[in-house]
Amino acid sequence: MKFLGNILWLLLGGLIIAVIYFVVGLVMCITIVGIPWGAQHFKMAIGAVFPFGKFISGAKLNADQEEFLMTIISYVCENGDITTDPLINDEPFSEYDWQGVFGPQT
Repeated sequence: MKFLGNILWLLLGGLIIAVIYFVVGLVMCITIVGIPWGAQHFKMAIGAVFPFGKFISGAKLNADQEEFLMTIISYVCENGDITTDPLINDEPFSEYDWQGVFGPQT
């Protein structure tokens, strides 16, 4: 299914998006200040070519992060949308240990 999704994506505009990301990445790399953003655009171009089954980050989530993500998904499914205010102040989000979810803040 990933293969079929990637082929359809390429045919219906994914290749154009990838080319745009690549060209913008080249333009960003003209200056020293723009090189980090250009490098990120190159990564986005690769992700735009084969988006199905591709993760941008290879980092693994810990148990607290997975639980928080599932809580957000459940909240959105029940309420239809979410704003930033409930993420901090309202139940069920106020129960979370933010050190466990986002890691130690420096």
